[in-house]
Amino acid sequence: MSNLVKVDLVMARKSLRKVLFSRKKKEIMLPKVVYKGSSYYVVSPSLILSMDLEGYPVYLKSRVMDKPKITFRRPLPVFGGEHEHVVVFGIEGGLTVIFHGIAFVAQGEIIDIYGIVRDNKQIIATAIITEKAEYSTQF
Repeated sequence: MSNLVKVDLVMARKSLRKVLFSRKKKEIMLPKVVYKGSSYYVVSPSLILSMDLEGYPVYLKSRVMDKPKITFRRPLPVFGGEHEHVVVFGIEGGLTVIFHGIAFVAQGEIIDIYGIVRDNKQIIATAIITEKAEYSTQF
């Protein structure tokens, strides 16, 4: 092989590595808000449904549309006896919010949600703020 072909192969491998292993997301032209040192895009439920925001941190204010479902898991001795609590509820636009922890929200209540959008229009909430309390998880 000539040196020119070898250089082309090396360059092709480098560019393929950048495409395959690059984790940088494209920048979205939306307003941002900072909460506890993390930056979140300010969005609405309709914007989440219309744009591909999978994996992006978002902040939205919405109304709880259905009753929250709180599930508890029995502690396992292997993991130190920790209980796991998960709260799942729907918000405007047909989106589902999943919060790992206890959050007492009522149907019809307007809440602030900080979280990450998942592929099937679910929001994994890291913080929920109501009129009476603030719920957050620590990772």
